[in-house]
Amino acid sequence: MRTSTPGARARRPVRRWIAATCWFSAFIALWALWVAQSTLANWVAAVVTALLAALAARWVASRGLHAYAFRIAWLRRLPGVAWQIVADFGIVTAALGRSIARGSRDAAGGFVARELDTGRDTPLGATYRAFIAYAATWSPNSYVVDISLAEGARLNHDLVPHRASEKPA
Repeated sequence: MRTSTPGARARRPVRRWIAATCWFSAFIALWALWVAQSTLANWVAAVVTALLAALAARWVASRGLHAYAFRIAWLRRLPGVAWQIVADFGIVTAALGRSIARGSRDAAGGFVARELDTGRDTPLGATYRAFIAYAATWSPNSYVVDISLAEGARLNHDLVPHRASEKPA
């Protein structure tokens, strides 16, 4: 039988407050992006909406109704993704410029299947697949269409074939 140490029990409320603060901050940021205006009424609405959403998230978590796990190490891949967004903007702009110059609508892109360690059918594996699908879709040149757990692969659509555009997948 596993018993928790007194230190672990003391850290639980701290983790809960950190999680709630993260949820609250993320919801305020999402609201601000959604309304795209900075007025007092919008900020009050953002705080109220974020508070309600954070409370709902906390309620779901307290009842064990969620199944996810996250590894902070995954975030180390994001700086490369951010730089690739800039590069992809140039790639897509150049392709658009070539199409306009030629007067054609020919597209070089298409669907491509790539092998991916999808993890197992566990909360950690599900969260990893969601993280990859979300972060790899930031690129203006490539987006994840599907990730198949059974086949251990992902399906991307690339506007201009460029493997680095598919990061972090």
